[in-house]
Amino acid sequence: MTENNSSKRPSFLTLLCVLTFIYSGFSLVSALNSITNGPPSAKEIRIQDAELSKSIKDLKKIEGSETAINLIKKFDEFNKLVSKNFWFFSISSLIISLLGIFAAQRMFTGFKIGFHLYIAYCLIGLLVFYVVIPAQSIPTSMVIFSLIISALFIWMYSRNLSWMNKGENGIIE
Repeated sequence: MTENNSSKRPSFLTLLCVLTFIYSGFSLVSALNSITNGPPSAKEIRIQDAELSKSIKDLKKIEGSETAINLIKKFDEFNKLVSKNFWFFSISSLIISLLGIFAAQRMFTGFKIGFHLYIAYCLIGLLVFYVVIPAQSIPTSMVIFSLIISALFIWMYSRNLSWMNKGENGIIE
């Protein structure tokens, strides 16, 4: 038995895994909730459109709010496209959440494959939108924010790769 195998899990890795379990767990519950409730009804969509119109009307009263109005319209367009592909996005979200939980569990137990699965989880979570939504309809701010957060977590997880030394069959490398 090597010393790395018997050493205690780094507390920073534990913290990162717990954060990933929490985020992916909430995403999983949200996906399950969406799947059980089904797509939004026409009445719910009309209510959302009315609230959006009211918000835009209120924002127009504020000088220099054009950027905020354009951003709100962009996210509204994005949400409508997501709603049109409700089942694809709901089931994809469920699968991606499970991948995130599995990746964190593998890293938590010392398997490097979890790190690689986590990278796939981050990228697939973002790229799934590009499958059915035109790129110009995806808010750039959402993409940039997701990439920054993903890169930050990947970098933080990479600081713990030396502790993750188990191969797929549990044998120490």
